[in-house]
Amino acid sequence: DEIPFPDHFGLILNQNEADLYDGLDTDGRMRFYTAYWLGAPEQRQQFEERCEESAKYSNAYREAWETDRGRVYVIYGPPDDIELELIQGKHVPYEIWYYYGGRNDSFIFADRTGAGSYEQVYSSVEGEVSYTNWEEMISTTGVGI
Repeated sequence: DEIPFPDHFGLILNQNEADLYDGLDTDGRMRFYTAYWLGAPEQRQQFEERCEESAKYSNAYREAWETDRGRVYVIYGPPDDIELELIQGKHVPYEIWYYYGGRNDSFIFADRTGAGSYEQVYSSVEGEVSYTNWEEMISTTGVGI
């Protein structure tokens, strides 16, 4: 047996779990993965579906789980709503992902290079990347696009 989406799995582990998992051999990792999902087959299926669906966020330079949008998709699931802003003079292309329910969280990803590589510039989720100057970061003023 192999662990499905082994790289993605580390995204959902807390630091203690990740440290333990990283120190295991292949057999130990498989047992850990099986034990982690024991009694939660729906959550395991949901996780694996998110991993598959996150593939749309890969690019020429990174696997989906390594991109900011792919990582957020795996951890938080599909957003309830996405606001897309293409270049409109004053801003680089950006996306706002909204998650309703709970705390009404949001993430903003900007394509600051114009190469389709969206990076997270803001999030309302504590502990996530969130620059206080994110609005300046999406401004085209001084950006060579």
